[in-house]
Amino acid sequence: MRKFPKHAFILAAGFGSRLKPLTNFWPKALLPIVGIPALKVLGKKLYESGITQIAINTHYHNAQIESFASKFKIKCITENKILGTAGGLGNMYSKILPETTVLVHNCDIIESFNLLKAYEFHKDSNAKVTLITIDNNRTNNVITEAGTVIGFDSEFLSKNSSIKKLTYSGVGFFNADVLDSFSNKGFVELTEALKPWVEKGFVRVYEENEFWLDFGDLKNYIKLHREVLVDSAIKHPLGGKLTFIESDVKTTDSVYLRGFVYVGSKAKLHPEIYLENCIVFPNTIVETGKYENCIIFTSPIDGETVIVKP
Repeated sequence: MRKFPKHAFILAAGFGSRLKPLTNFWPKALLPIVGIPALKVLGKKLYESGITQIAINTHYHNAQIESFASKFKIKCITENKILGTAGGLGNMYSKILPETTVLVHNCDIIESFNLLKAYEFHKDSNAKVTLITIDNNRTNNVITEAGTVIGFDSEFLSKNSSIKKLTYSGVGFFNADVLDSFSNKGFVELTEALKPWVEKGFVRVYEENEFWLDFGDLKNYIKLHREVLVDSAIKHPLGGKLTFIESDVKTTDSVYLRGFVYVGSKAKLHPEIYLENCIVFPNTIVETGKYENCIIFTSPIDGETVIVKP
């Protein structure tokens, strides 16, 4: 088996607008996935796959990410202004200068892909870029023919049965010369930067059928907790627990849990509370009442408890 790439670039500079009000206070890269920051969940998987050097681009709430990343040997590349996906990758490349293939991963993607097999495919196909794709009718916009990307959106749609539409998962392998072509060009989106490589037939797709979820909006953020707590969709210490209250949280017999529930460290639960399909952040005060299908947190700014429903 070929040696897995050393470098991974994580994309995390965005504002996380679809996750407001959570991202008013925390970057989406650090939002907890059943109590564990997303960046830690992702970083652990990457290191276990064989990655030895991880870099992450930051902008919004960059100080929080930088503080956390320093504990896990993750190098932060701060953008003074948002550069877009390709611009961000090019900027990271110019600071790191990896010599070979780089694994690229969006920070708000949680998946159970076999990255080793995907990399074997990347090398065997002599691709310059391999986009790991899924089939999602709502978002399919990568146009492929016989496994090679020929365009994006509806550029190449026809009655040709060999043409297939897929969704880029936010995970892929990029050779160094491709990333070098992205560098120092300011704000550039990925589809635009990839066009010259697409025209040369150098961009391939590797189709995955394993678990994948973009938790970049509130509905999917709650759904991800269900997938972990109920279905053990990813490797996680609380996978399959259904409900879990951290050990330092005091409870009474009048706290009722139903469905999937996670209650974070140092939360305070008042008596006569009913929680169903809920996520309670650490240090949160939950008043007496009934809560369903929601996220509950206490604002770190004014101490007010906020109840968020998608």
